[in-house]
Amino acid sequence: MGLAETGDRRGQPRRRRIVVGRCSLRTRRDIRLGDRGPVSTLEPHRAWGAVAVFGYGVATVIAATQLWGHWCGRGARVALTASVWATTTLLPLLIQAVQRANGRTDRAQEEVLVIEDAGRRLLETGTPYLDRAAIAGLPVDDRLLAYMPYQPGMAVFGVPRALDPSAAWWSDARVFFALVTGLCVAVAMVALRRAGAPAPALVRALQAATVLPVCASPWPPAATTCRSLDSACWRWR
Repeated sequence: MGLAETGDRRGQPRRRRIVVGRCSLRTRRDIRLGDRGPVSTLEPHRAWGAVAVFGYGVATVIAATQLWGHWCGRGARVALTASVWATTTLLPLLIQAVQRANGRTDRAQEEVLVIEDAGRRLLETGTPYLDRAAIAGLPVDDRLLAYMPYQPGMAVFGVPRALDPSAAWWSDARVFFALVTGLCVAVAMVALRRAGAPAPALVRALQAATVLPVCASPWPPAATTCRSLDSACWRWR
């Protein structure tokens, strides 16, 4: 009994140290997001950071509450991850899509414009790409955005905007990125669970794929999500 009590006492500080590390990591992310607003020169990044900082801030408070209240079960961590993803990715994405549909021209990154143009060309010409001569014939300031650096499948996300003459918020390429990302996350989590991944690894993979700022940008590509899931779960293989 004495050994068990000693083991419990030894295990408790270790658990606290782990949780403190997670809280500190979220706090550092929150600080970076708060700085990103005034530091970034890209207006879509600034707008995203101005909204997402509140989601990360609330997550920091909740994580601290979990620490002191010893409420750190797997279900609580998954719920917190889902709420952070909703407030730092989906909410800013929808806000920017609506503002863009209402006439704001600074609410879409250049990558979004490139993909949507590629979707239009795919429908009109059968290919999302312009050849070298076509790009060279454009004005100098238009050549960069005329170049499509992605695989052809990426143009599919731009097709809804090409089919929507009103340019409504729902046809924004980022909306379909978010839908496909959510589907990929769900499928990947089911596949990893069936493959025998331990529950803690699944939670870490979910966090890496959804709440890290690199994955919580205004246009979360599904390929990035899949790579994050794969990287987060490599240890248990």
